[in-house]
Amino acid sequence: MTLQGYKTTMAANSLNTALNDSTASNTTNKTQDSLCLPEVLARPFFIVSYSTVCFVCLALNTITMRVYYCTSLKFQSSVTVYLKNLAAADFFLCLVLPLRIANYANKSTALQHIYCNFGAAGFYLNMYASILFMDYIAANR
Repeated sequence: MTLQGYKTTMAANSLNTALNDSTASNTTNKTQDSLCLPEVLARPFFIVSYSTVCFVCLALNTITMRVYYCTSLKFQSSVTVYLKNLAAADFFLCLVLPLRIANYANKSTALQHIYCNFGAAGFYLNMYASILFMDYIAANR
């Protein structure tokens, strides 16, 4: 093979590589666009389900906290104390849910920053606190 033929072959190979990279990039973009479709369809579901959970949780935890904290219980076992803390953690989780709902409902950057700084931290802190309280109750029995 001559030097001129070698240069032509190398130029053709680099052109093919560039075309293949471009095609792969377009395929990746199409794949990412199709992956966004389920996320768009899931947003209304999350909004409705979190709203339902928020209202039911608010109502039931308010009743539970009223029973535990506003009535005088003569006998308080360690399980009762754990259940009081579990009810309080669930109630605070319910108070964080509106930030999560607003994050799904709105694409505002400021709201996303507020949610990431406060809402997500509160959500996961309360979720893990509830898990730990349930573990303590199970270990105590």
